[in-house]
Amino acid sequence: MKKTILFTFIYFTFQLIIFAQSPTKSTTDNNKALIKLSLMNMKKTKVLPNETILFANQTNKKIFSIKTSKEGKAEIYLDKGFTYNVQFKAIGGDIYDYGPLELENSPTLTGFTLDLQYDPPRSFTLKNVEFDSGKSTLKPISFPNLNELVDLMKLKPTTEIEIRGHTDNVGNAEANLKLSEARAKAVVDYIVTKGIEKKRLSFKGFGDKEPKETNDTPEGRQKNRRTEANIIKD
Repeated sequence: MKKTILFTFIYFTFQLIIFAQSPTKSTTDNNKALIKLSLMNMKKTKVLPNETILFANQTNKKIFSIKTSKEGKAEIYLDKGFTYNVQFKAIGGDIYDYGPLELENSPTLTGFTLDLQYDPPRSFTLKNVEFDSGKSTLKPISFPNLNELVDLMKLKPTTEIEIRGHTDNVGNAEANLKLSEARAKAVVDYIVTKGIEKKRLSFKGFGDKEPKETNDTPEGRQKNRRTEANIIKD
């Protein structure tokens, strides 16, 4: 059975626990179905390699993760009798929902072929990247998410990213601009120490010039103090 899914993107905030499963292994288990998928951009002009596809079981909450090959293809065996949320994990860690995939518990069901179309986001906020107050020193809470970005960049060896620093409007505008640039540079320096070539990274500070929220509330100022990553080359 062949199914084409076009996506509506809904951001999921729950924390995922990834259960890795090896694809392409044959099975004689009649309780499982083979899912074969291909992933392309929305215009169907480009295959998308090294992208992470998640299958979240709605009943037992287990999540299975696979990555597309250089041809934009992947395979996975899933248990029948469950509905799975098909999801995409972007390079910044955000999760986008494609829609449900229902695998009926039928002996005649052997598998699905999914033709997936998706345009990955080009810009995203790096979650939990924090600095000492008024400084460009990264807090340890920043390391797990930055390490995940490193891992994803290693999977995509041609991707180039610009790190962008932002502040709220508290204090001197010129000082904020310098601080935002120093913080963006600190993120780049950390990523380089983890084995990513420096030529694949650049940085820029914006100070308080590009707020996402109002600076009139503590909550708004907190959201404006952020570090973003912008993909400038795939």
